[in-house]
Amino acid sequence: MGLLATGSVLTGVTKRLTIIEGEEERRRLLKDYHVRKTNHRGVRETVSLLRRRYYWPKMTKMVGEGLAHCEVCARAKYFRTPQETPQMVTPTPEKPLDVVETDLVFLDGAIRQKLIDRLTRFTYNYPLQAKTGKRDPFGEKRGVYDYKSLLVRLRKIYSRIKATDPPSDTSSSPDTMD
Repeated sequence: MGLLATGSVLTGVTKRLTIIEGEEERRRLLKDYHVRKTNHRGVRETVSLLRRRYYWPKMTKMVGEGLAHCEVCARAKYFRTPQETPQMVTPTPEKPLDVVETDLVFLDGAIRQKLIDRLTRFTYNYPLQAKTGKRDPFGEKRGVYDYKSLLVRLRKIYSRIKATDPPSDTSSSPDTMD
């Protein structure tokens, strides 16, 4: 590598680099290559294209510092470490159907509304279809019901369900062990 003339360096056999000495010219080239030629692709891409034709000391450092202040890159950049969300305690419902979670489910070509009681985890899939002559489990014509009337109907179902506790095994209690 030898100096041919002021401002030029010969590299390899046919490649010629232009030495950029002015700070203002370096910034202009940096902006031109980052915005227009590389289309905000980052430090490596910008340095790679600049090094093909130009040289100045600490080029990579200047490109990195310049790109750190690019507003377009700052908006498009994402954090590679997930942000931690604070864990929050949700209140436990006092009775069934106090808090109901709902979602839409697409099952067998039909749209169904999935309701989950937060206390008992009882799940019910309710069909959401146009009214037809068919009857639903409540004995009414199928159709879209509002939440209030649906919850009233679900309370009727809950009143028919009897929860039983598992039988307790007294032989293995700590008081009776010898």
